[in-house]
Amino acid sequence: MDKTTEETKPKAANHPDYGKFTLIAFILPFVGIILGIVMITKDAPLDKKLGEHLIAASIAFMILSGIIWAMFGPNLLFAL
Repeated sequence: MDKTTEETKPKAANHPDYGKFTLIAFILPFVGIILGIVMITKDAPLDKKLGEHLIAASIAFMILSGIIWAMFGPNLLFAL
């Protein structure tokens, strides 16, 4: 059985498209989830890791934007 050390595990930050795809995931979370699913279906371990990162970042931003909207959104609507 092959043991993987911390140095050989793929990291999403090492992917060439990490910055672009992460920015897309934060701006358009649903597109980020779709990109994540597409990346997970690829064979390369680095692509799979980036796909996991994109899905997690998209879900985290959806939750964060929901919390921000719940706190400040209604006040902004009535201020107009």
